[in-house]
Amino acid sequence: MSEKFESAELQAVKEAMEAFMQRCDELIELIGEKRYLNPDERAKVQQRYRLLKDDLKEAAKNGTVSGKRLPKTRAEDCFYDPAVRRAAIDLRPATNSHPITSNWLSAVFEARSEFSYWLHNMDPER
Repeated sequence: MSEKFESAELQAVKEAMEAFMQRCDELIELIGEKRYLNPDERAKVQQRYRLLKDDLKEAAKNGTVSGKRLPKTRAEDCFYDPAVRRAAIDLRPATNSHPITSNWLSAVFEARSEFSYWLHNMDPER
């Protein structure tokens, strides 16, 4: 499928989605299977979650890797835009809610899964 797309466009989209995936992975690692977060851990998780949620919401507005309101490349239109829109929707829990009782782990994992799915569609041999 990727032979129909410009190589540079695909690379830019891959890098942007992998960066979001990495941020999800970091949050998943911080929350893990914990049943309690001390105040410092909770503040750190809340800050990262808030930034991720805000950045995904902003990315979903334009659907471009640059974040600017420009015409989308074919790769952005086919892969990046749907990935960031769906990942933004997956982060339903409010940023001021409790990371554990509001099940942020599940929400972040779902957002990460969107990027994994769309990256796989870009490169089925991945």
